[in-house]
Amino acid sequence: MRCSGSAPECVLALRFSLGGWHRKVLEIVMSNNRTTMLGDIFRLLGGAGLTQAIAIGSMPILSRMFAPEAFGHAALFIAVVTICASVVCLRYEFAIVLPEKETDAVNIACLSGVCAVVVSLTLFGLVLVFGPLWGGDAGLREVAPFLVWIPVVTLLIGVIQIFNKWNARLNRFTRQSVTMVGQRLTSALGSIAAGVAGFATGGALILMQIASSGVGAFLSASLAA
Repeated sequence: MRCSGSAPECVLALRFSLGGWHRKVLEIVMSNNRTTMLGDIFRLLGGAGLTQAIAIGSMPILSRMFAPEAFGHAALFIAVVTICASVVCLRYEFAIVLPEKETDAVNIACLSGVCAVVVSLTLFGLVLVFGPLWGGDAGLREVAPFLVWIPVVTLLIGVIQIFNKWNARLNRFTRQSVTMVGQRLTSALGSIAAGVAGFATGGALILMQIASSGVGAFLSASLAA
């Protein structure tokens, strides 16, 4: 049977043209594909939901330990890192899932890694040049000592992005969820521990963000192996 229509039309025509056990086999295959896709979706949703639950559950505790200024300093650091991390791989990491050949995907992943290193080194140079100007502002002096960590965290996030896309290529969505939960747990538990120990400052929150990025990079790399 030949079909010149769209893919759904061809599948529908094939189902009606096949008879007996052939039709049963096709229905089983399509049912398994739907089940697998739904399982992948629920794995990602479960990881994202657990991550948000940890963040929401820890916030009442942290809000009683840290002053609003501490959260403001940490938010500023996170905002700068987020902007830098959005272009750290020059968006090449999104192409990792596309090639049919694994060697092509590996080459794209390596290219993304090279871009991440180059962008991070460029950021390091910018921090060395313009960092002292930022540190001169009285409201940003607590953040200034951590500016040098912006390129490091940006690189770590680039590593996470690359290995997350690699896991997505191999349909290893559970490993992506484990990485997300590991990062959030590190940040939440570390911040609570810092508050209990008496280090309730914006610097402590920033250090926990740095640590969570390191844990995320380690988990994503080790789980992708």
